[in-house]
Amino acid sequence: MHACSEALALARDLNLQNLVITSDCLEVISNINNNASPVYAPIIKEILVSRNSFLTVSFRFERRDNNFEAHSIAKGAASLSMGRHVWLGICPNIACISDVLNFE
Repeated sequence: MHACSEALALARDLNLQNLVITSDCLEVISNINNNASPVYAPIIKEILVSRNSFLTVSFRFERRDNNFEAHSIAKGAASLSMGRHVWLGICPNIACISDVLNFE
């Protein structure tokens, strides 16, 4: 859920307008799409308000076994220092990540 919020913040910083945000957490995606009120409802509300800043935002569930690149990046990022780490274009040498990331 925090990753979805961070994705919206990054998209806003990059001035993107049409987004598809995927997660391997079905519960979070369901709660966002259904405007549910779990214990983390304030974060869901923040995400729903933030999505209004864009033309289109779609939140989709993607199984972990179909999301190898993102899982590898997340696993490798665990070895990095605290804070935000953003890289565009060239992936850092933190994990076994394929050279080509397919986001289709």
